[in-house]
Amino acid sequence: MTKTFLLCSALALMAIQCSLAAFVLFGVKVDLVPVMVLFAALSSSWQRALLAAVFSALLLDALSSAPLGLSIPPAAVASVVINHFRTILYRDNWLLQCLLAAGVSLSCSLWTWLMLVLGATPLPLSFGVIAKMGLIALLAVAVTPPLLWLLYRLGRRLGQESVEVDTF
Repeated sequence: MTKTFLLCSALALMAIQCSLAAFVLFGVKVDLVPVMVLFAALSSSWQRALLAAVFSALLLDALSSAPLGLSIPPAAVASVVINHFRTILYRDNWLLQCLLAAGVSLSCSLWTWLMLVLGATPLPLSFGVIAKMGLIALLAVAVTPPLLWLLYRLGRRLGQESVEVDTF
């Protein structure tokens, strides 16, 4: 995938996330950064995956009340790690997509909680906080397979070839 297509995909996903801002389930909104991290990590080189992850996390922070740059470390690490193991992952398997999306979402949530605990406004780890983290991951799992399918189809339609992936 080209850098332009990945960055436009990140912009489109963040626009979709903003349009879904009215959809709130138990105080939790849909997070589409895991979808972008997975799409970039499974379909491009590690440099482009890192660029797309940093760009989408930066957009997420810019559109939310979070400090700018808070979401970048977990998204960047997840994109590089997933991209490193891309050769043994079957990217069209929806169960794997769901597990990876849950992992990326939970890592972002745990990182945010850790930064709040270490910051000026500590947030105790309670059942409610854990339940919200789980619900954020569950929403990410629910939207990841259809959006990845849509992004892959759109990329093929526009002539964007993804990186060749060897699978077992």
